[in-house]
Amino acid sequence: MKNLNKWTLGAVAALILAGGYWGYAQYAAPQAEAQTGLLPYKNTQVVAKGEEIYAANCAACHGDNLKGEVKCPHAGAAA
Repeated sequence: MKNLNKWTLGAVAALILAGGYWGYAQYAAPQAEAQTGLLPYKNTQVVAKGEEIYAANCAACHGDNLKGEVKCPHAGAAA
């Protein structure tokens, strides 16, 4: 029974070390490709549709460059 406990403890320690190494490698290693924005969309059709939706529904308040506008048509409206 003691051998089983030693093997279990060893396996748990190995998993913790492997998880720690994986976490370190994810955040410490430089990214291969510079990303802009929150999500690196590469599908041009999805990007075009998002731009269309933003222009129709968001640009009035947030502006074309996400800087915001002084006069928002929805200012003071209940959310």
